[in-house]
Amino acid sequence: MKPAKKIERLIKKSRYKASPEAYDKALGSFLQEVDAHEKHKSAITEPNIWRIIMKSPITKLASAAVIIVGIVLSVTIWDKTTPKAYAIEQTIEANSSINSFHFKYYCSLQDHNYELEKEAWVEYDESGNISNVRVNYSRPKQDIVQIQIWKDGKAQQWTKDSKESNNRITYISNKDFSDKVLYFGQRYNPRGATQYLDERQANGEITIEIEEPSDKTKPITITANYPPNTYLLGKDISAMREIFFVDQNTKLVTAVEIYELKNDEYVESGVWQYCDDNEPFDEAIFNFINELPDDIVKFYN
Repeated sequence: MKPAKKIERLIKKSRYKASPEAYDKALGSFLQEVDAHEKHKSAITEPNIWRIIMKSPITKLASAAVIIVGIVLSVTIWDKTTPKAYAIEQTIEANSSINSFHFKYYCSLQDHNYELEKEAWVEYDESGNISNVRVNYSRPKQDIVQIQIWKDGKAQQWTKDSKESNNRITYISNKDFSDKVLYFGQRYNPRGATQYLDERQANGEITIEIEEPSDKTKPITITANYPPNTYLLGKDISAMREIFFVDQNTKLVTAVEIYELKNDEYVESGVWQYCDDNEPFDEAIFNFINELPDDIVKFYN
């Protein structure tokens, strides 16, 4: 219901009676005062609602009704200026204008050390759909690097193995594999990750806890708790937890820590770090043809 209708209803419920013409005149005068106040706000942080009420003829009509009206109006006006508690929708909205994401995943090692395991680049088109995905998978202990690119609905995979005499590039027409690369781009970039949280929470599949520190220099944390499920990876996985760190000023995700439940205790398995949001990528990042060695072996699958 619009504020004017609410005010009119409250006045007419008052025990004070007047002619319809008096009601209309009083209501119109009061709303003109409010409109003028909205247009000429000064540096004062809160509206002087009592001054507005006392200038209005409504006070002569029904003091009790005006007090109620003042309360309703103050809620309407202050709601526009009072900061709202953080909600995931704010991060989804903040991410909606970002068209490129660059992020890295570090797996947890002993003694609080980390090792780069994945690095990814994701681009969106003007319609908000993912247009390009590149994922680099590193396996330092095996001296293997795999690079997957999803572009124009097709996937390519380049495997670099220092133990082999030849490198291999595979052109993959298999839709399931192509869908997996696209899913990676959808699920793990900040825009896709927060949308995923919102959808899973709406379906009752996860629980979410949000902490918003009063210190604005500290990040907001979103803790998402996953019960044992199959929907994350398409296979049985144990309970896990994700902790999102959100910048209070930009409302953008800066990092996500991943935890697995082992022996009734959550143990960190890795962390996503997000960087270079909305920084244009070199077009070559999604076409590794110039990176390939001369002795490359090509496979078509």
